[in-house]
Amino acid sequence: MLKLFKYELRKTLNIKIIMLCVTGILELFFLFGLYGDNDNIFAASCFFLFLMAFVATVIIGVHSMKLLRNDLNTKQAYMLFMTPNSSYKILGAKVIENGVSVFLTGVFYFLLGMLDISLVFGKYGELSDMLDFINEFFAFKNWDAISISLLASYALVQILHWLYIIAVAFFAIVLSATFFNGKKWNSFASLGIFIAIVVVVNVIINAIFGGASIAISSAHNLIMSAIFFVLSVVMYFITAWVMDNSLSV
Repeated sequence: MLKLFKYELRKTLNIKIIMLCVTGILELFFLFGLYGDNDNIFAASCFFLFLMAFVATVIIGVHSMKLLRNDLNTKQAYMLFMTPNSSYKILGAKVIENGVSVFLTGVFYFLLGMLDISLVFGKYGELSDMLDFINEFFAFKNWDAISISLLASYALVQILHWLYIIAVAFFAIVLSATFFNGKKWNSFASLGIFIAIVVVVNVIINAIFGGASIAISSAHNLIMSAIFFVLSVVMYFITAWVMDNSLSV
């Protein structure tokens, strides 16, 4: 499993280096705008850094989906599945690599965001008054005050939610390469199944638990995180079982 994990990590290394370089450039613009008193550069860099945090997580997930599809539909599949490893190990390495990558990406951008916010607070001390006002508003609504734990719990639930989305996408891709293999409409069928699972499960979760929100509580977000983690594990075992019993390479 460790060798497979390292193999998957190497395949995704280039895209991560590119995203890290882009983030570094944006951070330099942020610092220049902040300490150079250039409001236009400061505002633009803040926007693109926030956007990059979202885009980077999406790119990691989509890239992993692309790699899995290639492994199942090209000569790489023959080489990979001819190794003395079960489908559970092969898929497990992909899921673990993606989960670790998404988690570390989320942690990285969360810490970077906290650092940048602290730099802004250090330069413009009056912004703390705005934070106090927001906390008073949260208290009026009986919500938790803004805190590091609340922000961290919200970031965690978003990361695990995205991991669950990727796990469902893996399942749809495997269906396309097994039960729907050779069919002209296989891509549409697998896409339809992916959308149906995501929509139905999200509707059920939102109806029962109310979904995840930065304005509820850390405890609620941790419960949502646990739910998405369990769903990801369930989708992994179902997908690995399908691969083990129906995949032909």
